[in-house]
Formats: sequence, structure tokens, C-alpha cells
Amino acid sequence: MIGLKAEFASAARVAVIGVGNTGRGDDGAGVLAAAALKKKLGQKGRSCLKVLLGHETPESLTGEIRRFQPDLVLILDAAVSKRKPGSVSLLEKKDIAVDDISTHRMPLLVDYLEKSVGCRVIVLGIEPRSCREGAPLSAAVKKVAEMLSSQLAAVLAELPARRIPCRVVFYAGYKGQETPRAVRLKDRELRVLEILDRKRVQDARRKTEVEVFTCRLEEGRAQITVTSSGCFLSTPPFGK
Repeated sequence: MIGLKAEFASAARVAVIGVGNTGRGDDGAGVLAAAALKKKLGQKGRSCLKVLLGHETPESLTGEIRRFQPDLVLILDAAVSKRKPGSVSLLEKKDIAVDDISTHRMPLLVDYLEKSVGCRVIVLGIEPRSCREGAPLSAAVKKVAEMLSSQLAAVLAELPARRIPCRVVFYAGYKGQETPRAVRLKDRELRVLEILDRKRVQDARRKTEVEVFTCRLEEGRAQITVTSSGCFLSTPPFGK
């Protein structure tokens, strides 16, 4: 978790993907952990975090991941490393180059995401006891999947808010720059669906007033701060 916390802290946007077949015993561990994480985080939209269930075909999510443009993709999957069932390993690309560590074409998926999205990809592998067709989920792996989801939720909740430089597209009519309509980041634009709150606050360091808009964007809730030196998009902590 210490290593993951550092990875999350350095990424403005994170995608978590659960991979596996829940009909083949412990092979579904990654999907179960991701589903439990999604449930723990609740249903509120987050512009900086996306939890996805890839099941046996995580490659079907590549379009959605590409649109989300994460800095980091964390894949949860059963991974055979001949350790004790329920053991958890943080795997880099070089660690999963061996074909039989995963049954889900993981090396190809990691390579594709790194090249097409330009993000860092790491895999959290859970050692299975049995991946036999129709086998039940083992008690050890079930316990670890639940524990892992709780630990991930706790780590995500502890991270600070993100403050990202951006450009703001304002309403160009009678009210001039009073109403933000969209936020432009490096490579994409997010529409402002609803303005929830607007206030002026004092910037003590610069001794000037700044405008802060709390908005609901296409990908979740965020704050837009407009200052004399530029605009910033502040996303809430992952777990909030």
C-alpha cells in the first residue's frame, strides 16, 4: 500500500480495472475487489477517478479509458506467481511479460494502454488457489479481495485534492465571464453541466480576490478557481 499511495499521489487521474472470470473460482478475484471498491466509494461522480469492471475482456474498455485519459491505470487481477493463495503482488510491465502469469492477455493490454493513452500501468496481482471452471471462490482469496478493496478505498480517501491548470470557456452573452460553460485541459474539454455554488474568496498570499465555482462536470464534481494569473480545476480527493 505504501508503493500504491506514492503512485496515486503522483497521478492527477486514475483508472482502476477489475479483470477476471467470476465463474472460474479465484480467477474472478480482481473483478470482485474492483466491484467492492466501487461500492465503498459510492455512486458520486469523480472527475479524477474511474473504477471499471473488465471481466474477461478488459480490452473492450480501451475506448472508454482513452477518453478518460488517466495518468495511471491500476489493474486488479489473479496472477500466478507460485506464492501462497491470497498473496498480493505489485507487478510492473517486466513482471508480467511471462505468458502464464495471467490468463487475460495482460502484457498486450498493458503495452496497448501505455502506447495509446501514454499512461503508467501497474498490476495488483492476487495469487489464486484454483481457477477451475465452476470452482467456488476460495475463502483466502475472498478475504483478501475484500481487504484489498477496503485498503484501496482508505488510501484514496487520504489523498489531497488535485489542482490542475486549465482554461475556462465562459458564457459569451450578456453576463460576459460570469458563467463558466466548459473547462479545457491539455487534450480535452469538459462541459459544465451545472453550477452548484459560486463565491468570492480572499487570496491571502496575493492579497486579491478570486472566484470559486463549484460545478458538476461531465465526469463528476469539481471546483473552478479563477484568479488574475490563471484558472485552476480542483478535483476532490479520490475517496470523497
